[in-house]
Amino acid sequence: MIKKSIHFIIACVILFSSACKKGDQGATGATGPAGPTFTGAIAGHVSLYDSYGVRQLDGLNTVQLTLKGGATATADVNGFFVFNKVTTGTYSISAAGNGLGATTVNNVNFLNDTTYQDIRLSELPNFDISTFSSMYNTGSSNDSLIMTFPADPKARNLIIFVNDKLPVNNSPENYRLAYIKPIPTTWGANTTMIFRVPEADLSGVNIFYGEKVYYAVYSYVVNDASVYTDEATGKSVYTAVGAGLLDSTIAP
Repeated sequence: MIKKSIHFIIACVILFSSACKKGDQGATGATGPAGPTFTGAIAGHVSLYDSYGVRQLDGLNTVQLTLKGGATATADVNGFFVFNKVTTGTYSISAAGNGLGATTVNNVNFLNDTTYQDIRLSELPNFDISTFSSMYNTGSSNDSLIMTFPADPKARNLIIFVNDKLPVNNSPENYRLAYIKPIPTTWGANTTMIFRVPEADLSGVNIFYGEKVYYAVYSYVVNDASVYTDEATGKSVYTAVGAGLLDSTIAP
């Protein structure tokens, strides 16, 4: 009688364990039909800014826009644009124009009727860097970047890109660090700016002591309206930059 009870208990435990395992997997329900598809428009307005961050009212009708999938549009003189015959889905809109930093707006969700999405772009800087050099400082925990530039009565910016190999520039795959530095209005032509890059910043992106490090410095806009995020890398894409200068040294 005791043996039968033990066998019964073991059988119940096995059945209970099997039931739990099946339950953990959960039932797969039927997949429902896709939602309805509608047709409508994606419309919006373009705003332009000069390299000092001041909004511009001219040149709006030079901006060309491209919707993911190939449809194109041109902004009118007031900056308005529209893409017609858009079907339900998620889109990106790219915008570019002569003398402008191109930009892209991702994840524009169109359901039905009309979706509104505004676009902002900055003009390219109208000044260049005069001189640039990088220096390894023996015994220091910093590299030094030394720059000069033309005089200007308005505030401007520099942008510095850092990489462990060539090329080094404003494309996300070609920089590991980026620094934005203001140029004071009180500085005249050929005033020297020294920017120190800490060893901790470099080692934080796997550039270590004694390794070659590449620096590129570009003129850069104020309040960049064209900058956007690269979906593949999560890094910023800086398109509103001027001509760049390159140098290399050793990581501290």
